[in-house]
Amino acid sequence: MANEGSITRLLAEVAEGRAGAEDRLFVRVYDELRVMASARLGDERAFSGGAGDPEDLVHDAYARVVGETLVNRRQLFFMYARAMRQILVDRARRNLAAKRGGDRHRVMRDPETMADEFAGPGLDVMDIDDLLTKLRVASEREADVVELRYFGGLSDTVVGQLLGVSERTVRNDWSSARERLRGWLADDGV
Repeated sequence: MANEGSITRLLAEVAEGRAGAEDRLFVRVYDELRVMASARLGDERAFSGGAGDPEDLVHDAYARVVGETLVNRRQLFFMYARAMRQILVDRARRNLAAKRGGDRHRVMRDPETMADEFAGPGLDVMDIDDLLTKLRVASEREADVVELRYFGGLSDTVVGQLLGVSERTVRNDWSSARERLRGWLADDGV
């Protein structure tokens, strides 16, 4: 993860309106954002059959985040994870609309994703988005952990740093979130 102090300093420069600060910030975090995008695009390819590329997702997310007032690294990565999530949900909705009423694509799960934690048929990106929205109502921190791990593709260490909690707490929240989500999926018959 890029140096936290340099990111916070660059965010302050952006807030002050310094020339070129947004570009310097984007260059500083680009590699991390590309890793996040790569992790998510593996899933999106399965969901949509599309062959998106990480650079496009990063730049699309940047277009949604640019101009937002962010004060620290945590906010920055949350905003990018949420932007990537919304972009993938929007793509999935467009793909469904293009099929003129066709069923959602059900896919086998990528072993590195949240969806792999559940038994039964595949989940699509809109199912996961719905589950995450429901989880946020039940436990905001658990939803943050899932969002950062699943949509952000971040490790427990980095998630802990961003949330200001220990890796153990991240793992416990992940485990608790999985149990809630499994229960909801079983209740819905998914």
